[in-house]
Amino acid sequence: MTGCFVLGSALLSASTSWCDESTVLRKLAQAASHLTVADIDISPIPGIHEVEIEEDKARLYVTADGNHLFAGDLYAISSNGLVNLTEARREARRRQALAQLDATDMIVFAPAEAVAAVLYAFTDVDCHYCRQLHDDMARLNDLGIEVRYLAYPRAGPGTPTYDMMVAVWCAENPQAAMTAAKRGETVVSPTCADPVAEQFELGRSLHIGGTPTMVTEGGEQLYGYHPPDELARRLGVL
Repeated sequence: MTGCFVLGSALLSASTSWCDESTVLRKLAQAASHLTVADIDISPIPGIHEVEIEEDKARLYVTADGNHLFAGDLYAISSNGLVNLTEARREARRRQALAQLDATDMIVFAPAEAVAAVLYAFTDVDCHYCRQLHDDMARLNDLGIEVRYLAYPRAGPGTPTYDMMVAVWCAENPQAAMTAAKRGETVVSPTCADPVAEQFELGRSLHIGGTPTMVTEGGEQLYGYHPPDELARRLGVL
């Protein structure tokens, strides 16, 4: 957990101290014992703590006395408009999570020429819009976009879709197996030490609710299907 910081003899925030943090944790535990606090930090608002809940990675904003909280996104009002500070935290967490992955555990469709941008795509072989996105692969690659697939069988383990995705990841040619599966063909492969379960849990921890869900290298999350040229503009390629 992140504590409060002391600079010289003065606290960075006069209204916040380690005892405030302790009070927040104690009162949250009393009021909502079913929740587990994953992290607590000082928010950009004096006298308010930012609390991350382990179960669903939700963020709560709690007063230093622990008597009031609000849930939702925190925005900064600037001369350039509204800045979503909570989403910026989420983006940082996504970047950190994706940076820890091994590219060899993903199914990668790379451009023949130089890579202009990388897109991580949580996918399910049975969903209609995942198939539509896959149909766009040639255009995406022509635009210089590398797509790195991560497994997210929406129905979870023990389902036909989950088993099919394991077969795709274990195939001798995973790219060809992915294309076949998204055409509705059956893929049969030997078993292997597949990463499907781990990637599915990663998706859940990042609040992936549907497929396709894409994440940029900067941590921005894009829900649902987007045409190739629109994705290229979002990625700064066009």
